[in-house]
Amino acid sequence: MIIVTLMGGTGNQMFQYAATKGIAVNGGNDYQIPSSEHSLFEAFKLPSIENHINPIQGLQTFNERFYHFDEDFFNEKVDDRDLMGYFQTEKYFKHIEEDIRKDFTFKDEVIDHVSPIMQSLTGMKIFSIH
Repeated sequence: MIIVTLMGGTGNQMFQYAATKGIAVNGGNDYQIPSSEHSLFEAFKLPSIENHINPIQGLQTFNERFYHFDEDFFNEKVDDRDLMGYFQTEKYFKHIEEDIRKDFTFKDEVIDHVSPIMQSLTGMKIFSIH
């Protein structure tokens, strides 16, 4: 079982979710994600998460060792770990990219809320900084 401690804002949580799923799939493990209380669950449909909510407690914590891809950890056959870190590289989940894209489909209420705004901006050059 691979679980993650979600922290930070939505973007951080997206990386943490995707990396956890990618690390688990790469190692042939199951994964769990903490439920509710996080913006990740407010914004995205996460269709494949239904059977992966409410993680078990008491697993050994793996603290991210540095802020770039940790190939040794990724390829290590680990189980029963609670991931702690941001894991901000696509290399942890590139092999399941299509699954992650499906998981990060916006909920209908998010689309309904922003559609009028987006339509009012049609034809304009737009950029965003976060």
